[in-house]
Formats: sequence, C-alpha cells, structure tokens
Amino acid sequence: MGAIQFRGRFEHSLDEKGRIILPSTFRQKLGENAVMSVGLDESTITIYPEEEWNRLQDSLSETTLPDPVLRDIQIVLNTNAVDVEIDKQGRVKIPDYLLSVAKITKNVCIVGNASKIEIRDLNTWNQKIGNALKVYNKNIDNLTKRNQKKE
Repeated sequence: MGAIQFRGRFEHSLDEKGRIILPSTFRQKLGENAVMSVGLDESTITIYPEEEWNRLQDSLSETTLPDPVLRDIQIVLNTNAVDVEIDKQGRVKIPDYLLSVAKITKNVCIVGNASKIEIRDLNTWNQKIGNALKVYNKNIDNLTKRNQKKE
C-alpha cells in the first residue's frame, strides 16, 4: 500500500476557541495519531500523519546539515509540535503559539499537499497560490514536453 496522499483545499474560519473543522476526507486519511507543528514554509502550520512525522525526523537525523543548523531546525520543529486531537465534531484546536507563527487570525485555507496537511491564513494562501500559478504556467509546457519525450 502506498503512502497517504492528501489533496484539495478547503476554506474555514477559526472559532472563538482557536479550532478549525478538519475536512472529513482528511480526518479519514489521518488516522488515530498525527502531529501538528510549524510548517516547512514560512507562515504555515503542518499536520503530519505519525508515520510521515517519523520519516521527517529520520531524514533530519540523516542530513548533512552542520550540527548547529540541524539542532535549530529540530528545536523549532519539535518544541512547536503537539499531538493532534480531533473532537467528535471534527474540530482541531490549534495552539495559540502556532497561530502566532503562522499569522493566522480568523480565516484559513486547509490544503492537502501530498503526504501532509497545511494550514495557512487565507490571505497568505491566496498570495502563495497566485505566485505558484505564475511559476506553474511558465514551466508546465516544458515539463509536459520533457515527459512526452520519455514515452
């Protein structure tokens, strides 16, 4: 069986307690154990299935980054990490410190990005996807032509 793949995007708002509703398709794939931490992109919160979190930790331990850099990355990821608890209504509480790091105040975009779920402020997401679409449009023809040559 292949790795879990999340896809799609959903817009929600934080409630007064700092919770979001996690889309049911994401909840089903996430399983029982998951970890939430700062994202690998600026202003992002990421939710990892536990298996993916463990892979990330293993890859960090195998990296060739200088020790002080690696330690800083591990400190940021691990001290900001929290186990994900989904209530009966499908809501997830996002700790205030993660909301602050991601600059989230109310409206969010919850994005399936391959093996993880990313949560961003909606305005930040709109800027990110706008920039990404420009790169996509500029480069997609080259990518599809290169793939056609391989066939």
